[in-house]
Amino acid sequence: MEINAAIKECSAGIAVFSPRYCDSYFCLHELTMLMESKKRVIPIFCDVKPSELCVKDDRTRPAAEIRRFRLALEEAKYTVGLTFDTSNGDWSEFLAKASDAVTKNLLHVEEARLRSINPTKNLKPGDKLFVEINAAIKECSAGIAVFSPRYCDSYFCLHELTMLMESNKRVIPIFCDVKPSELCVKDDRTRPAAEIRRFRLALEEAKYTVGLTFDTSNGDWSEFLAKASDAVTKNLLDVEEARLRSINPTYKHIPA
Repeated sequence: MEINAAIKECSAGIAVFSPRYCDSYFCLHELTMLMESKKRVIPIFCDVKPSELCVKDDRTRPAAEIRRFRLALEEAKYTVGLTFDTSNGDWSEFLAKASDAVTKNLLHVEEARLRSINPTKNLKPGDKLFVEINAAIKECSAGIAVFSPRYCDSYFCLHELTMLMESNKRVIPIFCDVKPSELCVKDDRTRPAAEIRRFRLALEEAKYTVGLTFDTSNGDWSEFLAKASDAVTKNLLDVEEARLRSINPTYKHIPA
């Protein structure tokens, strides 16, 4: 049950194949669960070629289960992975490559899960805007709040920011052509006082969150985009590592 629960919660899995991998029922079970759950799997072939791996039928398991194991193994064998010779390989180089592969796969999964609120791409006529926004925020791991001088004039911007903060999501604030101290939520008496308080609390929290600043008229766009991309990547990895540690307290990140 613990294995199945962990696989259900994970974003990606690593399958380390050895010459005797297929002798282990638990290894084959885990691999099959990962494949059938459509998880991304990073295969690592240690001292064995993919063609040398096969599931033998010793007649102690149901035929249907053997077929599932074989299908999962075949899928893994045709998945791009890493190879390593434990007797002659460079361990530091291998660990760096493995760490890079894990990082890239986790980012790929997270990027697929993140849904940008862009009406021209994600929303179609008839969709309920607030329903779509709230659902996307619930699913995402982190959000980017791009503050401009007129940010607080937008009800939808303030609603999204408040939803992110109240959902305890990581928020990366980017202040474009505006200082944090210049941002404020005005009360024009058209919204309930309780909602205005929520907006103000969310904005204050964002203003005291470490972020990026950019001057659109004089700034270097390529440098800014590189910094923004790096900030997003680091935050997504922090979120994913925290989630992995909640599943497995002994999890430790291997730096590249």
